[in-house]
Amino acid sequence: MKYLVGFVLIVCAFAGPVQDKLKAVGQECQSANIIFVNSFFVNPWPPKGCGSQAVSLTGTFDSDYCVERLYIQEFFNGNDSFDQIINISQCYNKNEQTTFNFNVSPYQCLSGSYTIKVNIQADYEQATIGCWQYSYSM
Repeated sequence: MKYLVGFVLIVCAFAGPVQDKLKAVGQECQSANIIFVNSFFVNPWPPKGCGSQAVSLTGTFDSDYCVERLYIQEFFNGNDSFDQIINISQCYNKNEQTTFNFNVSPYQCLSGSYTIKVNIQADYEQATIGCWQYSYSM
């Protein structure tokens, strides 16, 4: 029994720093700031090879707003190389917190530097109401 307790304590000790590291992935980018990004996770981190990246973005709305889509841009060595669109088509209330879970599939799969930019776009002319980006090298 005491070995089980010891094992659980070790797992818990290592879980916190990993979770904190994942929260710190990336930074805010230019938007209308209608949604505040509370946390942003990418798995695996750092991304490896051409595999899909599981992304979880949690945010809180500053006002009532409808999200039309997530517009994801991949920049390879500084150039826009591939775009993905994930349709959302849902409305949210002020102070409502929501989580968007989605996969990013890298297009280039070459050695170099990558920036993935996640634009949260409204139903009105695809205005960017929230934005987060992260960078890595392969």
